[in-house]
Amino acid sequence: MKTRIQLVFLVFVLLFSLVAAKAFYIQVVNKERLLAYSRSQFLRETREYPNRGNIYDRNGTSLAINVQIFNIFTFPRDKGPVFRKELATLAKIVPELPYNHLWTKVKNRRKYTWLARKVKRSEIQLEKIRKLESSHLEAHSDRVYPNHELSAQVLGFVGVDNGGLAGIERFQNKKLRGEAQIVRYMRDAKGRPVKYETDIAVATPSEDITLSIDKELQGTMEASLKEAVLYHKALRGGAGVMDAE
Repeated sequence: MKTRIQLVFLVFVLLFSLVAAKAFYIQVVNKERLLAYSRSQFLRETREYPNRGNIYDRNGTSLAINVQIFNIFTFPRDKGPVFRKELATLAKIVPELPYNHLWTKVKNRRKYTWLARKVKRSEIQLEKIRKLESSHLEAHSDRVYPNHELSAQVLGFVGVDNGGLAGIERFQNKKLRGEAQIVRYMRDAKGRPVKYETDIAVATPSEDITLSIDKELQGTMEASLKEAVLYHKALRGGAGVMDAE
């Protein structure tokens, strides 16, 4: 019995030693090679924000809303006949992106490359693009101000990345934008890009904001102010609205 226990103990010690040696080889001896391989499999990391929150006046009228747009990109590593054929197909689906224009963008590239940004397409066209292995869609929201310049100084505006740059859009950017979801593109066993997303529950949703402004009063005031400034050839002007009662 004692001999049997000693034998089992030695077997476990040997197995543990093999595991420890393998771990040492991976983490120390072969570390740089494996890190380099890992980096070669990594293609792109990006942040996808939820739809930006809407801005309303006191009566619930929309002052700032979103429309869905798409960015199109590719990973032009293998630019063989199949890739060129799909590029020509994409040019037919999106006529404003002629083949020569697309080929000029990718012919000297091997990494992630934009093909088009802020593209608006029908669902049928989007479905055709999704079937192309070499072209990828990235959904975004584009900011729209349905009342044009009404209360523009108060509302402000957003940049290319949909982040607030002035006015309410900037000062309430955290609420309106929400928290991003991390999206990564990794290479699979056949070299094709595969999309990986973090758990959507991790992302913080955006929030809508309601202002105390009344759209109709604001519009009347701005029109009256503009008329007075032009009539008096003033450098600038200001106005306030109040309930006299």
